[in-house]
Amino acid sequence: MSTFRIIFTVVIIAFAVLGMIVIATFRGGDTAAFGNTNGAVVVWGTLPQEMMGPFVATLRQQFEGFEVTYVEKQPEAFDQELVEAIASGRSPDVALLPSELILRFEDKVSMIPYDYLSERDFRDDFIEGSEIYLSPQGIIGLPFVVDPLVMYWNRDLFANARKTLPPTTWEEVKLLAREMTIQTQGVITTSAIALGEWRNITHAKEIFAHLLLAGGNPIVSRTSQGLTSVLGNSFNKSPIPAEAALIFYTDFSNPNQLVYSWNRALRPSREMFLAGKLGIYFGLGSDVLGLHEANPNLNFDVAEIPRTQGADSARGFGKFHAFSVLRSAPNPSGAFTAAQVFTSPEAGTLFTTYSTFAPARRALLAETPTDPFRASFFRAAIIARAWLDPNPQESDSVFQEMIESASSGSARINQAVLRAHEALRRLLQ
Repeated sequence: MSTFRIIFTVVIIAFAVLGMIVIATFRGGDTAAFGNTNGAVVVWGTLPQEMMGPFVATLRQQFEGFEVTYVEKQPEAFDQELVEAIASGRSPDVALLPSELILRFEDKVSMIPYDYLSERDFRDDFIEGSEIYLSPQGIIGLPFVVDPLVMYWNRDLFANARKTLPPTTWEEVKLLAREMTIQTQGVITTSAIALGEWRNITHAKEIFAHLLLAGGNPIVSRTSQGLTSVLGNSFNKSPIPAEAALIFYTDFSNPNQLVYSWNRALRPSREMFLAGKLGIYFGLGSDVLGLHEANPNLNFDVAEIPRTQGADSARGFGKFHAFSVLRSAPNPSGAFTAAQVFTSPEAGTLFTTYSTFAPARRALLAETPTDPFRASFFRAAIIARAWLDPNPQESDSVFQEMIESASSGSARINQAVLRAHEALRRLLQ
């Protein structure tokens, strides 16, 4: 067991005890009245059982009648398993709904009416990125946590390059790509950064979505006529944000560019980072435990993803998770009670103190953790955004085709963006 894992486990145990004190003070100690689910409630989600298990167990101890069971599902199977469970009458009561599946399950969720929780109160309680769970018909889910995209950097490689700090702007990243990337007889042996390709870049979709969102392109927009792709929109900017993002991204895999630092022949970016051959790895906050466990000796740190110098506003990418009561819930009233308990400030304090996720509540994010990794995750979460993905698997193929057609030269930049724009539009129909 790695040192990081041991520390993490000890912290879980310590805060499970602390959580009993924190939760016991909730609502003046009247936990029996507030937390009673009046029967069993089953929650499905993709968050790790090792985090959710102790969390739910603590809540069960502190709330009389809080009969909640959490079932972890693998992210790649969650969509299909939930659809099949609903269709066969074996539905859970609550889905801890990832933001990328909002459109897939929006019609299967019991909306929270704005008469119960106003949009004003929602915006005051939860960070801006959480507003992706707002719809014209009501609130799709109560936001719980954010898993922001962050920048992991190899401190040894930076020291070797005589760099004292990670880059804070994309302009600095371009310079770093030239100075840190090492080629031997035309073959990249050490790379500064993994950008420009798709198949061997872990989180390629999240990275490119970050570039779009940071450039002011929400990718998909809700209008009075419904959902529409805005990927190819100009937003009164020149060049078009999506085209600018595509040019920037693919330059790093173009041997004719000074920033050339990646190609399709290299090992996957996560493997390269773990091997100490990649200076910067863009990953989710939740990746940190896996990185530590895979290579306990890897000397790395974390920071926010660089910004474009002079950008009007700060935005990034993050995966949100919210508790949504399903229309097919066997115990709908108990399900809503469970969702309220899970997303209360006190429960949020308990969970996010010993997890690698950041809370979705504004008040909780305002308190900077003492742990340096979690402090960076919190900062990144504040500016995190998600987008309304019509179908994660299909849109993944759309983005891959756009990137690879542009990087190979089989399509011009504007053609690649237009085709992706039209493909997303068809997925939304």
